[in-house]
Amino acid sequence: MVALSYVQKVSEKVSLATDFMYNLPSRDVTASAGYDYILRRSRLRGKIDSTGCVAAYLEERLDMGLNFILSAELSQDLVINYGSMILEFSVFFFQYHLKDFASVVVDPTGV
Repeated sequence: MVALSYVQKVSEKVSLATDFMYNLPSRDVTASAGYDYILRRSRLRGKIDSTGCVAAYLEERLDMGLNFILSAELSQDLVINYGSMILEFSVFFFQYHLKDFASVVVDPTGV
C-alpha cells in the first residue's frame, strides 16, 4: 500500500489536507480532501473522497472533560451519529442509518 498525505495550515485556526492511497494488490485508488476548523470551544472537521463519501464532524467542549459529538456521513446512505464523552470515554453514543435516503425526498409538485 502506498499512502501520501499533505496538510497545509492556512491560519492558526484553519488547516486543509489531502490524502492519496493506492492499494497495490487490489489496485484500488482513493483520494480525499478535508478541512479542520478550530473555534473557541469546538472543532469542525469535514472531508470528501473519491468514492463519493462526504463527512462532517463537530466536537464541542461543554465543560472540563465533557464533550458533545455530532457527525454525519453521506455515501450510499446517510449515517448520523451523536454522543457524549467524559474524560475520553464514550458515555452514550447513538447512530442512525437512513437507507435509501433519496426515496424519502418529497416531490413538491405532487406528481
